[in-house]
Amino acid sequence: GFNTWHNATSRIKKHSTSSLHIDSTEALAKLKTVNIIQRLSSATEKQMMNHRTALRKIFSTLKVLAKQGLPLRGINNDENSNFIQILKARAEDVSELESWLKRNGHKWLHHDVQNEILELMAAKVMSENLAEIRQAEFCALLLDETSDLSKIEQISICLRIVSQNLVSSEFFLGFYSTSSTKAETLFQIVQDVFLRFNLPLTKLRGQCYDGAANVSGKITGLQTRLREIEPRALYVHCNAHNLNLVVQDAMEGVPATRKFIGVVKDMINFVKDSPKRISQFQQLQSERESESESSTNKNLALAAYCPTRWVMRISSLKTVRANYESLMKFFMERITDCEVDSIVSAKASGYFEHMRTFEFFFFLTMIIELLDRIEILNKDLQNSELSVNDSYRKIEGVMYYINVSRDSKFEIIW
Repeated sequence: GFNTWHNATSRIKKHSTSSLHIDSTEALAKLKTVNIIQRLSSATEKQMMNHRTALRKIFSTLKVLAKQGLPLRGINNDENSNFIQILKARAEDVSELESWLKRNGHKWLHHDVQNEILELMAAKVMSENLAEIRQAEFCALLLDETSDLSKIEQISICLRIVSQNLVSSEFFLGFYSTSSTKAETLFQIVQDVFLRFNLPLTKLRGQCYDGAANVSGKITGLQTRLREIEPRALYVHCNAHNLNLVVQDAMEGVPATRKFIGVVKDMINFVKDSPKRISQFQQLQSERESESESSTNKNLALAAYCPTRWVMRISSLKTVRANYESLMKFFMERITDCEVDSIVSAKASGYFEHMRTFEFFFFLTMIIELLDRIEILNKDLQNSELSVNDSYRKIEGVMYYINVSRDSKFEIIW
């Protein structure tokens, strides 16, 4: 400090050149202005956050479409696809997604990128499923054979486990193409799947297949080959398949029922095998609908006849009953139409005469009454959470219902 003011000028000049003053001035300037690098860093960080928000919306949209089994791509133009249209709709509420869709650079919307994202999601789901399977002490193998639309034979493989809380769960491991369904080939596929997913066959305590010899055979079947590795892997014949065999034997054991089923099958094929006849039948359906005040069974198309599963044939029988009048009128028009060839006219005449009889309508009503309850049982038996005790209880319930219906419902049906 100083006592005389005339010394202030020299002291102020000296202070202005001191390191303390210079450092303080620089610090104050830094507080008032943001460094260009910091500005760039902050802008980049904000841009990254916006991009992440947009990508999350893209991922979640793909997830929803895949979960619902809806197609992703459009016809000839991806711009009209479900994927793009949903993103545009969501962009109205999400500004980050709107900016992302308007950008000129990469948008991660190409179908190759979609497939890659879906594969990553599938890998994540499979990884979580396998982690849960590995935690379980034991597991059971469920295997079935099927053909896709290109007639390529495929094997579907599932594993069933029971948690510590005694809650059962089933996990689908995938479809596996094969040129042969011999027991040896199936055995190699199962071994490969367990090895690929790092699952020991020694954890296997159950096997569930249909009754085909290649899987159920006691000498060289798949179940026998697996039991040579793990003797405790008990084989169980699929309950739903067993039910179908029981229904098949019961129905085919009655000649009149076998004849009725054959007539219905040929009748449905007669209508559905010709685009022209389908159009004519649909026209009759529309006319009947306009005349009827009831909304029940309106425009119910004839369901295709299941060639292998008897229980599934109830849907076809129900559509025949719902379209009974339209079918009879359709066959009558084919009989009286002079432009129809003699073979078609003769077939239509035969179907019409069958439908006119009380016997045909009686069998239609009776079989629907029986299969209706059996169809419910068939779906229950395929429930992944169903226990053995519940299976027996439901089967016994249907058996009791059929026995009681034999006496109590005959008068109603007759």
